[in-house]
Amino acid sequence: MSLFLAIFIIFHLLHSTKGQTDDDFFKICPPIKCGDEGPLIRFPFRLDSQPRSCSINTTLLKYDGDGDGYELSCSGNTTLLNLPWSGNFTVTAIDYLYHTITIKGGDSWSKCPLQGFLSLNFTSTVFFPLKVSLVSCPRNSSWIIPDKVVGPIACLSDDPNQSIYAASGFLSVDVLPDICEKYSKVDLWGIGDHFDCTFACVIDKLRATREVKLGYVSDCYTCEEKGDFCGWNQTMDTMVCLQSK
Repeated sequence: MSLFLAIFIIFHLLHSTKGQTDDDFFKICPPIKCGDEGPLIRFPFRLDSQPRSCSINTTLLKYDGDGDGYELSCSGNTTLLNLPWSGNFTVTAIDYLYHTITIKGGDSWSKCPLQGFLSLNFTSTVFFPLKVSLVSCPRNSSWIIPDKVVGPIACLSDDPNQSIYAASGFLSVDVLPDICEKYSKVDLWGIGDHFDCTFACVIDKLRATREVKLGYVSDCYTCEEKGDFCGWNQTMDTMVCLQSK
């Protein structure tokens, strides 16, 4: 066999294998919706009825939670995300380019959405945090830093003499009024629209709609920006960029 013919056969096999791999992935893991109005579910997320290979191998992400971290389910036409120790939440949108999934709190959040959200347990999840500090000030005081401080938030305090503010966790303690005290620093696991929504914007949207965007671990921006989809190659055990179907 000539060297030219050998190279041609190897080149053809490589491209044929790639095509079959892409086709197989979309055949096993087709994009799907829970209802006509629901978000499209595709890699890195999957429905609980789809194989685990339809989402990221989270052992490579050092994820130690139950399941694979990207599993969604349907309840009728409603898309649900289960958060360990916190229950199910309605998924209203998924932005695959900017790696965000929008969830909505239930009726129990109606009176104080921020309190409901702060009570969630995000231990061992694939989501990453926005730092939030809760600051206590005397009731008659006023603390305003545009885009970085929200409040007072009446539903966070039952003390008639104190007001509670939510401040960006990255805000320096040097700007804290002398009469106020930072008493808690927590991870609020939400981010803004396309990362250009300010801290105050995130909190205000949560209070108004009970919705918040969660950032999730992914490395697919370049692929999605081209209009293609990411998938998982089981043979190489890695994420790959596939032509969209």
